[in-house]
This record gives sequence, C-alpha cells and structure tokens, in this order.
Amino acid sequence: MDAKLVDGVAYRDEVYGQVKTKAGSGARLLYLDKYLDRAGHPHQHGKKVALIFGVGGVMRGKSDYDPVQGEQTMGSDTVAGAIRAAVQDDEVKAILFRVDSPGGSYVASDTIWREVVNARNAHKPVIVSMGNLAGSGGYFVAMAADKIVAQPGTITASIGVLGGKVLTSGLWDKVGLSWDEVHDGDKATMFTGTHDYTPAEWARFEAWLDRVYVDFTGKVADGRKLPKDKVLEIAKGRIWSGADAKNLGLVDELGGYDVALKLVKKAIGVPKGTM
Repeated sequence: MDAKLVDGVAYRDEVYGQVKTKAGSGARLLYLDKYLDRAGHPHQHGKKVALIFGVGGVMRGKSDYDPVQGEQTMGSDTVAGAIRAAVQDDEVKAILFRVDSPGGSYVASDTIWREVVNARNAHKPVIVSMGNLAGSGGYFVAMAADKIVAQPGTITASIGVLGGKVLTSGLWDKVGLSWDEVHDGDKATMFTGTHDYTPAEWARFEAWLDRVYVDFTGKVADGRKLPKDKVLEIAKGRIWSGADAKNLGLVDELGGYDVALKLVKKAIGVPKGTM
C-alpha cells in the first residue's frame, strides 16, 4: 500500500462494509448467479463461437484430471469430439481452440489434428490461442488452424518425436525378483522393460520414429504454407519462444484471448466494436 500498488488493507468483512456504505442504505449482496438472472446474461445474441480447451499432456481416450499430481490431460476422444460437435452445430460459426500442452501421444495428437482439418474443410474457421506451452503434440494439434496466436513467451513448436522405454532389469536383480514370460511372436516383448531392444526391434522402432517425423514436418509445411526445407531447418525438436515462432512463420500473431477473439470476429465477419 505504501508503494501504491494496492488501495487498502482490510479484512473481508471490512471490505463488505465499505461496499454497502457506498451502495447506500438497504443495499445487500447478491451471489453472481442471482445477479445475472436479474440483470440478464451477456452475449445471448449474435454469432456463436465454440470455445474448446486442450490442456495438459495429449493422451488417447478422454480428458482427465489427476488430483494427486494436480495435472490435466488432453484426451483425444474428448477434444476431437468437441470439435466435431462444434462443426455439426449450425449455430457455431467458428472455433476458438485454447491450447496449453507439452505434447504427448502421436496418435492422439494426429486424431485431434484431423478434426481441425475437417473443421476448416467444413468452412468453420479455427483460431488457436496458445497458453504458456504448446510444444510437440501441443503444436501438432494447432498447426492446421486458420490462425495461431501465441504469447511472446509461449514455449512452442518442438517439431520432433522421441520415444523409448525404461529398462528395469537391474532394479529387479537388486531386489531379488525374476521374471518369466509366455508369448507368441518374435516382437511380442518389444516394449517390455526387462530387456533391451534386439537389433531388429530397434531398427523397427527407429523406422516408426522416422515415419512420425516425416509426417509431422510434412503437415507443418502444409498447414503453415512453408517450404519443406525451411521446416526441416527449424524442426529437429527445437523449442522456440512465441516471438521467435512468429518470425519463423510458425504462428501468426502475438497476444492472448483478446487478439484471438479479434481474429475470430474477422473470420466470421463481425464488425469491429461489436461484442
């Protein structure tokens, strides 16, 4: 308060008392929902925009929240389904897709990417607003959008792929546990943690990673209208700030929701100054 960063220091009841004094005698507090019911909800008329959140690691299945770790997951079933629903809703004129994700499953990311492409093909503009982080799969789900908005400090891109497995055989040896197995097929135990990849398994795994990388970089080039050679130069799993990403052509604008909403309005022909 001495530095004039706040106007006062008071307890909750003191603040309420000051508010009632300013409002006049007979004034009483209303919960927000009751106030809205009486005053009328805003934005009840005009063109409808679907706001879809893609938050947390990209995973197959439904979006979820882990209360123990305090982490959310971006489930491909949930997010892809929300995009499909927005496309099928004739009242929805555009989609504002909020992405804040470090990436995750390639299959899940590709599933969501496909629905973004389908939305654009259905003439439903998709505008992405990036949060703190939109890397790897978080960029994958965004790259086909009509426009991408990032904060100057957003950690984004990381166009690449990695994979592997944790070997636990040394741990089991230390605790005196042994494992046996029954399987059918020479690669049935490819992802077991009790032994390393065989040369044949490793070659197959690397081929899969290479295939994903080719697919990722190709879709970046198509979605962002960039030469493939340029994409290959700025890919390789490297991360960029939002400001750098804009200079490289990976995002369109810098800013937050307000900038993204302006692009949404422009895409659907809402005049400036209209809510």
